Amino acid sequence: MIKHVGHGYVCDTKTSLLFPETMMDDFKALPENKIAQMSKLRYLRKEQQMRRRDKKLTSIKLWGYGLITCPGTCDYCYKHLEEASNPCIAEEQQVTPAYLDKVMKETKEFRTDDTYISFFGSSIFNHPQRHDIIETLKTNNDKYLTLSFVDDMMLTEEKFKDSMCFIEEVASDPFIKTIMLYITLDLGSTSRNSKYLSIDNEEIIQRGKRIVDRFGTNNKVCIVFKSNFGKLTNMDKFRRDVDEFSQLPCVLMFSPVSHDVYEPTVEMMDEIIAYIGERKTHVMFRGEILLNTGEASKRFFEAFKSTEPQMMELTNGVFCDNAIITCQAYSTMLSVRNNTTSACCYDYLSENENGKDSFVLSEVNEADKDKLVTLPEHCLVCDNVGVCGQCVPRRAVYKCTEHPALMYWETYIWERRCREYLDGVLDK
Repeated sequence: MIKHVGHGYVCDTKTSLLFPETMMDDFKALPENKIAQMSKLRYLRKEQQMRRRDKKLTSIKLWGYGLITCPGTCDYCYKHLEEASNPCIAEEQQVTPAYLDKVMKETKEFRTDDTYISFFGSSIFNHPQRHDIIETLKTNNDKYLTLSFVDDMMLTEEKFKDSMCFIEEVASDPFIKTIMLYITLDLGSTSRNSKYLSIDNEEIIQRGKRIVDRFGTNNKVCIVFKSNFGKLTNMDKFRRDVDEFSQLPCVLMFSPVSHDVYEPTVEMMDEIIAYIGERKTHVMFRGEILLNTGEASKRFFEAFKSTEPQMMELTNGVFCDNAIITCQAYSTMLSVRNNTTSACCYDYLSENENGKDSFVLSEVNEADKDKLVTLPEHCLVCDNVGVCGQCVPRRAVYKCTEHPALMYWETYIWERRCREYLDGVLDK
């Protein structure tokens, strides 16, 4: 599928190529087998990136407890729906400072002072050794520490207040350079909740406002609110919530729910895109739309925007997707949980005791490589295979060909990335 993206360029969703319109006839003359080969280009690049020996860790994802330790009962969460989530915190699942210290030493050659540590879930706030974990991270960095708390706010009121005190204490440490609070609160929806803790989506939104009241003027703290939109999103309330939060010192991000029942329709996606598109936005991470909210967004970009280029230049004026943007496994990221490590921040790849084995691709984890670059049959014949940002292992069970809204979003994100890249490169 060819799309015109401005600056005299077009992009092709089958191959992920971005090239001048003047080359259109040459592209159309390519035989089908050549197009099929080129559609696998970004996955070949992904394998090359995984095998590089000079790669560096840009982030470490740290789970205070296991992946499935969550009291949330959010409607669209696959862990909850598969009855794999567990509200009970098992002591044997918690990561220990001693094991974390071991991993940090094993990966020292791959880390820099700009490698940031991201705490996933709210479990770190329940961790009895959370202060020791922070100290362990500090002793393994030379100059400063950049932290991110990916917070679902599934906490009792007492624990929520305690978590804000903990964040405040950590932020006051002169060794801590920046903290990002990345919080999911689903504006305009009822989807996020914990039946175990009697917390609903509105309570989570109110907690978000309390966090802004507490940290909105703290120059070391960057507040990011992630909003998933889908079937349970009420558009009138969504507009009101966005209007309200866009006036606060925070950053807003949006992406669609990926779920058989709760995903948005294409019509809703058009409505969302049109509404947030009236404002200045950017494509971030794996396909989230960031709403530029002024000074807060500027602080976010300075501290956390990826230094990896969105595109890679193949030849003069011809670009392709940088596969590292959509999957960091064995490229720039390491996950630590349950006193094991993995190249995946969820549970699609192998677990290893040694941190190096989850970053350096070797015979220990060769099977993981196949999971990341071997595409399912339905992907090989898809017109959007070159630009899809969906997790490759998950594609085997969640086919975007069966979900029009998801496919629509992937092509929309790709077109936006192309336009933003050209704006940045050609307008200089």
